[in-house]
Amino acid sequence: MVVKKAKERFASRHGGRLFCEVCRIDFEVTYGTRGRGFIEGHHKRPVAEMKEGDETRVAPFALTCLVLGVLASAGGGVERWHGIRRNGHP
Repeated sequence: MVVKKAKERFASRHGGRLFCEVCRIDFEVTYGTRGRGFIEGHHKRPVAEMKEGDETRVAPFALTCLVLGVLASAGGGVERWHGIRRNGHP
């Protein structure tokens, strides 16, 4: 539910578009209607760092492509990858 709300909020702020916040890939632009709405939602702060009682909210989510989502999960979190600003995967 939180990821769905994060997508809705992001789309409303970006003219209805969903794209990776890091590399800027827009799957609908790249793949047509098959790519519409395709984007991953990831915690900016790793879940492992959350304390008991912390709540998951929409604001600390980043929308990323699958590649950068996997890299973020593997180490360093999403914030580590925000220096990449290319159109497409790194």
